[in-house]
Amino acid sequence: MSYLITSNTALTNVQFPTQEGMNNPSSYINQLQETHEIPPNSEIAVSSIKVSKDGLISLNRNNNKIYTYYGEQLSVVNKSQSQVTSAPIQAYITEDLTSPQQQVSYNVDELAKVTESSLRRSVFHPMLQISNMNSKSVEVTPKRNASDTGFEGYEICVTSATNAQNDDTKISANWQPATLAQDGQGYESATGELDNPGSDPVLTLIGTDYPLSAVGGEYNTNIEDLANESLLDADWRVGLSRCTRFKTVTGGTAPVQESPSWFEDNNGGALGGGGETFFDYVAQSEITGAGKTILKLYQALYDNATEELKMVEFDYRQSRTGANEYIDMNASDVDNIIWTITGEQVKCQIISDGTTETLVSGQNASATLNLKPVNQNMWCLFPKIAIPGNAVFEVEKFDGVDITGWKYGSQQVNNATGRAEQVSCDWYAQTINLGGNRDTFFCKPIDARYMNVIGNTTAYTQVGLAGTNTINYKSIFILAESTLYKPTRFASTGRLLGFPNRSVLTAPTTQSGATICYVSDTVPQMISTGSLFVRLKNMTFSSFNMSKGSSSKIIYHLPRFDNGGSEFGALFFEPNERMYLKLNNVQPLMLNDIAVELVEPDERIAKNLTGKTIVCFHIRESKV
Repeated sequence: MSYLITSNTALTNVQFPTQEGMNNPSSYINQLQETHEIPPNSEIAVSSIKVSKDGLISLNRNNNKIYTYYGEQLSVVNKSQSQVTSAPIQAYITEDLTSPQQQVSYNVDELAKVTESSLRRSVFHPMLQISNMNSKSVEVTPKRNASDTGFEGYEICVTSATNAQNDDTKISANWQPATLAQDGQGYESATGELDNPGSDPVLTLIGTDYPLSAVGGEYNTNIEDLANESLLDADWRVGLSRCTRFKTVTGGTAPVQESPSWFEDNNGGALGGGGETFFDYVAQSEITGAGKTILKLYQALYDNATEELKMVEFDYRQSRTGANEYIDMNASDVDNIIWTITGEQVKCQIISDGTTETLVSGQNASATLNLKPVNQNMWCLFPKIAIPGNAVFEVEKFDGVDITGWKYGSQQVNNATGRAEQVSCDWYAQTINLGGNRDTFFCKPIDARYMNVIGNTTAYTQVGLAGTNTINYKSIFILAESTLYKPTRFASTGRLLGFPNRSVLTAPTTQSGATICYVSDTVPQMISTGSLFVRLKNMTFSSFNMSKGSSSKIIYHLPRFDNGGSEFGALFFEPNERMYLKLNNVQPLMLNDIAVELVEPDERIAKNLTGKTIVCFHIRESKV
């Protein structure tokens, strides 16, 4: 007579660090230190079973949609969506639902993985994505009882990059031209130089490898070559731009996927070309009637009258300390132009004769003394530069964000199918890629908010950094349709994720540094998988699975409910009467290991067990 105790983990291990391979709670192997001899004419039965069982969680079109939001928290009292720079972004927990009638089921761990993947694709801000600055992004983890591993809900954590993680070595190696007629070029990392060999009067390039960090990220360009008077008087520009692409024609109407389709030069404006002329923010030369070359700042602002973006001057003279005038490039030895992004704040500085002067900081209490705030369309800002013929510019510093899987324009070609596929990196670019007037429905209204409008004098406090050195924004999830956060149509994941009474998650359960976490209020509703069965792969008894019409190694049936009437969590089964199966051994059996599996009726390995599994067997001499 023998009593065999088997388990997927060491019996004294209560933390269960490994739940894979030979330690899988549904399929494991126990090896004996010494060979065990089973006498001839023996039989075996299950004595007892302890498992920790999760149900399955079912998804359909009615509980699959969630929205992410990264920005200032809204309130009925003092902050509506028209008063902020962000908007909700929709996501689907799973993309496996192809019809309204279809349902898919996941176990607890599978749902955590697909939810995590979905949310990582929908947090488009560079500071939240997996990158050289952020190794965590969004993490979704099942919460379990420490004693019995029973499922208690989910923990959803969001981590943001901090300014301490800025990396000034991430300078774009690839610079794309603004027109097809011009040639792009690579960045000379040894010298940091970009040049115009002279074939074009002005060569306009955009660095496409990395967006600029928004937690104090700096873009510093050396323009010392403009000390040459002939170059100084030429058309040159240094600034930042959202994603732009190749133009197909010079002048007239440019493609909608060039600069924004609501930019005036894409509609036959005077300058006739979106690619060359569009910047979100730019410092450039301008020759006065007196023949002087002065430095001016421009930005793309919204014109309510024409419903277009236009390049409008920002008059920095009113905020200059001690000098209410333009910078005279002929008289001043301007060596560097520096752009810095801190949250929504845009700062422009110059270095002249070794002295740094701030032309605009983004921190002034007066709206007219700040450049427009960075909005959701501009979360990904790229270095853009217009170099006059025979000039050389040097990019001395660029705090780029090296986003994992990055593709400029958020679109790539699948080599297997030859089709264009979306890459979830840049919200603005991807929204345009998807077509169907999504650009004018989702993107254009953000550019049209009052803080971006020409002539706006209404006060707006631009968001900077919080005490954690992250952007002073909230990472918010919308689980049910909201009257504050729009559009959030058909948001429906509250019960699925364990927040049945909260439509909007705004108050984190915990916060540690740059990481905030939301923990489920209740256990998500699960469906039962019904019965399970114990299978012994390496034993010599015989059984038959009639539902499959084949022989089997099933030895025991676990009903839906255990001896205490429980369906989920820690379950215990002990048969009132053991059912013994003959091992059919006329000779002694030498047992070196035992392979235990818990399977579904079709004998696929069960996928809803977790933690510790203990199965005890009794072997005795056959009574027959």
